[in-house]
Amino acid sequence: MKRNKLIDNIINYMINNEYENSVILKEQYDNSKFELDEDKTGFNLFLVEYKGNLKTSKDDYEINTIGGKYNDLDIGFTIFIRSGILDEIDGYTYGDIDFPDSDDIELYDVTL
Repeated sequence: MKRNKLIDNIINYMINNEYENSVILKEQYDNSKFELDEDKTGFNLFLVEYKGNLKTSKDDYEINTIGGKYNDLDIGFTIFIRSGILDEIDGYTYGDIDFPDSDDIELYDVTL
């Protein structure tokens, strides 16, 4: 699947920065099938099948505090957890700007 490196980097970034439930989300990601949908401004990674049984401590929530930078381009990411399971990861640019083909995106915490 295209974007494997970027998705792995996002999950590992969450673990290294001690995001809540990040180890469980990694296990869910590793034991799931996903479908990737891309357009010019970003991507959506949708859960197709989860083969494990671990769930997060919260049922439904979103993580939207991870940003990215590629050259001078700002990128946003949102991770959706539904019923305690990693359901979707979205990557997007702001406006009508093309999402980079490269997965070498510098990740950082966004302060809301």
